[in-house]
Amino acid sequence: MIIRNFFVNPSGEYVDVPWRETGNFGFAIQACNVDSGLGSFSELEYHVPAIGGGTGLTAYEDVSQIWAFRGPAESVQAIARRLLGDRG
Repeated sequence: MIIRNFFVNPSGEYVDVPWRETGNFGFAIQACNVDSGLGSFSELEYHVPAIGGGTGLTAYEDVSQIWAFRGPAESVQAIARRLLGDRG
């Protein structure tokens, strides 16, 4: 199991957008499936808000965390519940 933790700024402009939504700057995550002559793979990416232009930002510090676990399913699920906020 892989868990990625990153900050999403609800007021940020996320300019890496889907082809059909070029005016919508609210996409902080992106999933992609590729099947080409180079092979097949999937990606799950996150983005940081844009800087410059009309954003008023000249810099942005990106901080994220990745946790990767393997082992018995029950143990991994218990860790995931704890990390994702289910304290029950």
